[in-house]
Amino acid sequence: MASEKRLNRQMIIQTLVNALEPLDCAYAFYERGAAAFNRIDGWFDIDL
Repeated sequence: MASEKRLNRQMIIQTLVNALEPLDCAYAFYERGAAAFNRIDGWFDIDL
């Protein structure tokens, strides 16, 4: 079986940045919630 990469927080964020950055209608992208307070743990979600 081929090695599988696990999807992680940074991969999701980078994919969103790559998709949104070229768009003229996208002016900002920020992360909020636990990440804004440097409290990311094993139960986090991504608040955008």
